[in-house]
Parts: sequence; C-alpha cells; structure tokens
Amino acid sequence: MLRNLKYLASLLLFWIVFFVVGKILFVIIEWHITSKVNIVDISKALLIGLKMDVSTSCYISILVSIFSLLLFINDSIFRKTVAVINCILIVVFSFVFVSDFELYKNWLQHIDVSVFQFFDTSFSFLSSTSNITLFLWFVVWLLFCSSFIFLYFRFVAKILDSSIQKRWYNSFILLLLGAVLYIPARGGIDVASMNTGSVYFSQNMAANHIAVNPIWNFLYSFNRISSLKNPYVYMDNKVAIALFEKFQEKNDSTEMILNTNKPNIIFVLMESFESDITKTLGGRNGITPNFDSLTHEGVLFSNMIASGTRTDKGFVSVLCGYPAQSVNPIIKFTRKIEKLPTISKQLSLQKYSTFFVYGGNKQFTNMNSLIMAGGFSDVTDMTDFDKSLHTFKWGVHDEYVFKRSIEKMNVAKIPFYCFVMSLSNHEPFEVPSKKQFKEVQGDEAKFFNSAFYADSCLGVFIRNVKKQAWWNNTLIVLVADHASIAPGNKTNENINRYRIPMLWLGGALRSRDTIITKYCSQMDIAKTIMHQLKLNDSLFVYSKNILNKYNKGNALFCYNDGFGLISDSYFQLYDNQTKRYVVNKGNLHGKDTLIGKATWQVINDDFVKK
Repeated sequence: MLRNLKYLASLLLFWIVFFVVGKILFVIIEWHITSKVNIVDISKALLIGLKMDVSTSCYISILVSIFSLLLFINDSIFRKTVAVINCILIVVFSFVFVSDFELYKNWLQHIDVSVFQFFDTSFSFLSSTSNITLFLWFVVWLLFCSSFIFLYFRFVAKILDSSIQKRWYNSFILLLLGAVLYIPARGGIDVASMNTGSVYFSQNMAANHIAVNPIWNFLYSFNRISSLKNPYVYMDNKVAIALFEKFQEKNDSTEMILNTNKPNIIFVLMESFESDITKTLGGRNGITPNFDSLTHEGVLFSNMIASGTRTDKGFVSVLCGYPAQSVNPIIKFTRKIEKLPTISKQLSLQKYSTFFVYGGNKQFTNMNSLIMAGGFSDVTDMTDFDKSLHTFKWGVHDEYVFKRSIEKMNVAKIPFYCFVMSLSNHEPFEVPSKKQFKEVQGDEAKFFNSAFYADSCLGVFIRNVKKQAWWNNTLIVLVADHASIAPGNKTNENINRYRIPMLWLGGALRSRDTIITKYCSQMDIAKTIMHQLKLNDSLFVYSKNILNKYNKGNALFCYNDGFGLISDSYFQLYDNQTKRYVVNKGNLHGKDTLIGKATWQVINDDFVKK
C-alpha cells in the first residue's frame, strides 16, 4: 500500500512541478505583459493556480492507475506502458505550452480549441511567425520536453521499478487510489467543479492568466468545440444583418424616471422568482406578499422576459446586456467573457465603488470569470460566511446574504453599485422556515414555501435599506434570474416559462406606483440604466432602452436548442432540432417574418467570433 502511495505521490509531484515550471516560463517569456503584475500577485497566481495544476496532475495519475490492470499480465509491460504514456504526454504538453507562449503574445489569451479554426492544408496559420522564431520555439520545446523526460526516468520511473510488482492487489490498490484522486481532480466535493474561473482572483487579467494551467484550459475547451462555427445560419449573412438592423430602434426619446443621474445602485438577482408566484402578475395569492406590496412603491415592468432558463444565462444578460445562448452559454468561455461590457465596469469608470455578494460558490458555472472581468472591487461568496451558515446544498440562505450586503453598503464609498444574488428559492427548495400552503402537496408545496421564505427575506432587506442614510439617493433593481417550470409543470411552449418580474424601487425614483407593460428582456436593463444615468451605452449593442418611447417592446429568449421572440402582437418559438416553429401566433398569421431567425443568426455569429 505504502509503495503504491509513494509511486502515485511521486508521479503527482512530477507533473505539478512540470506545470509550475511551464507557468514560470510563461511569466518570463511574456514579460512585456506580465511585468504589469507585481511580484506579490505573481506569487499569489502561482499559489492559487496550484489547485488547477493538482487537478490536471490527478487526471494523469487516474489514467496511469487504469493501466495498472496490466499488472494481471506482466509488471514489465505495465512499467513500459506507463513510461510511454508519460513520455507522450510530456512531448504533447510541452508542445502546447510552447504554442501558448507564441499565441498569447498576439491573442492575450491562453491556447484553446479555437486554434483549430486556423488550420488548413497549407499551414497558413504559421505565416504570422518568422522561420527563425519557429526554429527558436522548436529549440525551447526540445529542451523543455527532453529535460522532463530525463527527470521522469531519473526519479519517477525508478520509484515505479522499486515499488510496483506483479500482484493482483497492487492493481486493485492503484485503481482505488485513482478513484480517490477524482475528488481533487474535479476540484473538490462542492457542487461547483473545477473551471477556469476557479483560479481567477484579480481585476488584472494578466495575473489571472498566470494562475491558469494552459494544459487544463486547452483540454477543457474541447467540451466547447461546437462553438467554433455558427450552427444557426438561416440566410445569407448580409440579409440577416440588414433585417437585424431594421429591427433596432433608431430614434430616442427617453422617459427619465430618476431624480438624479448618479444614484447608489443595488441589483438583486432573485433566484427563480417568476411572475407566476406573484399575485400582482396573475399568480397565486399569499406567496409573495412583500413583493406585491412593494409594487405600489416603485416602477413595475410587468412583461419582462428572461433571456434563458438558467442562472448562468440570466446573470450574463443582466450584467452585460448580452443575449443568452441555447446550447453553449458564453459564461463557460473565459476568453469570450473577458470581451463583454458590464454595467459594473462602466460604473467603475464613473468612480463608483462596486461589489458583489452571493451566498453560493462564485466558481459555479465559471461565474468568477465574469465577476473578475466585470471589475468588481470586492467579492463575497459562501467562503466568506461562517461555516455554521452553510446550511443547505447551495450555500448560505438569503437572510444572511442580505444582512451582509447592507453591512457592505454601509462601509462603501458613495456612490456604490452592489450586485446581490439570492439563492434560497432553488431546488431542492429547502428553507429554514415553517411549512406554508399545507393544502398544496409535493414539489409544488416546497417551491411555494421557499418562494415565501425568499420573499420574506426580501421584505426585511428593503425595510432595513429604507432606514439607511443613503436610501434617498438609491435605486434598487429587483429582477429574477429565470422562471421555473413550477407551478403547473410549464412546457417550453408556455410563455409563462420565461415571464419574470422586474421592479425598480428607492429614494432616487421620481415615479411611483407605475407599471410599464411593454415586452422587454433582461438584456435591456443595461442600456436602460445607462440612459437613466446619462452615460454612453454604445457598448451594449444587443440591449434596448426600455424607457425609449420609440421602443415598441419585444423580447428575444432561448431554451434548449431553440429561441423565441415575443411582443404584444405576436409570439414565435422556433425549434432548431426539428427546424420548425412550434409556436407562431399573433398578427403574423403563421408567416415566417425571418426577424427572429435573422436576430438569432447575427447574435450567434457574434458569439462565435468573440
């Protein structure tokens, strides 16, 4: 047992050293960029990045442990096979590292699967690199891989030779140890597995890039290989662009509903807080009494449509004003995320202090990449709360998150922008409150109960915020991340599957007890806010100003592998798998106007090119 442990430990250490050396070379070779990172952050990046190095090393060790089945045949065959595997990996990974050195200086991003877009039979992708440079990189690669092949046989292979013998139980032990290594390989036992954002820690993207393991990043990107080409081409691209531009608002006459153009701003992204649970918007009475009461104190957007059906899609649309993708969410692509505009970054330029508060794991679905790219100066997630408050699967309940948010606001430099994400109203809908709605049974009862709890936390939060000295100069934007299939097991064809409320509150509001009925999308929030603050909104290309009187109101959204487009006069839902409209009603009389298809094509073309 100890001999097996000794061998796997030496193999793990070997590969960790390999990756750390590669990162140090990256820092040296890319010094024209990494020199902007101070030595403390470089050290921090290497330290934080170790968990990704460990993850990659564990996957390699798992692969080796699987081949231990060869011990049933012959221990010599096992040793030779393991040596060949490690040597091949050294050669290939060294090549990836060296390729990354060259590509990064031009792309400012680590190598990923998108590099294959530039491969052709003439190898034209090499034309931007001189022959002498290619030769020098070949020498670097040769030295890199040969050095580590030597080190492998000098240390690791010797330990293997002296430790592992042909015994059936050695194979069993190695397989068992390999299985255990899956835990650190995936990044732990938390719901959030390892992703690129797991090692992001700084607003300086160069520091984050030092932390990233280029090999892990490259292999991980193969999960996203389908994003290299736009699969949604319905017409000639010029026709699509023309139709898309024709669909955009040209004139502007904005209704100003704020009494200041530099308020404190609080965004609350409410988990699964759909229209169907509010009495105000036609849902059941008594589930959200606090929200329903608050609608008379502010401006309610009654036909807000979620851009997608999950948090990772809603988060991007709200913060970035960018459309959701049906199959490959952009938040999974760190290099694409870094190119998106964000409300937080724009407000930072206006001297706002910006902070993010969440009761869950910020690494979930690569959220941390967007948080860091978004320029938030202060970030709080579940790891910043006492462990005694980690009382359900996803992290910390809303009451404690809202309390921490107010604490942050009270010490923040004014004006501030605070982005709060609630969490309690999430499957499996387990909340620390007494059961309500006893006449309802099953999952629906759990959903109603958690929504009631989330609403009660929201009510307490708003009442406490009203007591603060900064209330009179504050705008609060309450909006859901997405809707739910409950109540009623709504299908994708049901528009209520996407309808969510948005409510603006606060002392900075000029308007009260007002309802905006035009259809709008989560991604329209960005441009609407920019207009109210009298700031440039040109970066938010796909966002619309809801309060522009020339905006007739419509919303684009997606589901599974399809998209929808809705206004007060029509509702289209197109399924890309069956290549037909599953819903096409209203004043279109079943006609294909091509507007929805053109918009979806243009948006996905932009996504692929980012």
